[in-house]
Amino acid sequence: MGKNKASSAYSAAALAEKTGRLPQYALEKKALAGEERAVREKAAREAAASLVKCPSQGIPALKNRLSEKYRITFLKNSEILSHIPARHAALRRLLLKSPTRTLSGVSPVAIMPPPSPCPGRCIYCPRGENAPQSYTGYEPTTMRAIQSKYSASLQVASRLKQYAAQGHPTDKCHLIVMGGTFLCSPQKKRHAFVKQAFEAFNGKKAAA
Repeated sequence: MGKNKASSAYSAAALAEKTGRLPQYALEKKALAGEERAVREKAAREAAASLVKCPSQGIPALKNRLSEKYRITFLKNSEILSHIPARHAALRRLLLKSPTRTLSGVSPVAIMPPPSPCPGRCIYCPRGENAPQSYTGYEPTTMRAIQSKYSASLQVASRLKQYAAQGHPTDKCHLIVMGGTFLCSPQKKRHAFVKQAFEAFNGKKAAA
């Protein structure tokens, strides 16, 4: 994601957090996305059928051809992957995004707690606005956290959904809590945050 796109996404999310509504440009973009979704779905289905029929063809060339045909932005592997039957394991592996990320069999899931005061005053800390200390607010994990309103359960669910769409396993995960001030937060808050994350992994509420 380029800086301009990251900035727009962050600004829209921050404004929605403050005012309770999205800016007009974000609403227009959302409406266009809804109209384009059906077209992208059709293109992805066509790409999947073509690859199943002829797996040896060039995937980038196929995506480029269909993107031009349907006048859409470049198709993502994850969009095509969702239409490839499970029995075509070799083809699904070809479409897997960032295969080394889960090469060990463990999928890393990074989440971020809400911004909180920091007792330190490190001169190199970026002190991002509306973001946890030591982060600028433009990192992928930070933007996912903002979009999830810093809910641990929503962040985990969102990341697992993304992994599944990309073809990565989600049965074994490594939880990473990011944020320079997490250990400075009250123990009760830390416990509640991590508890929500594990509940999202397990799909059920914990007893304690």
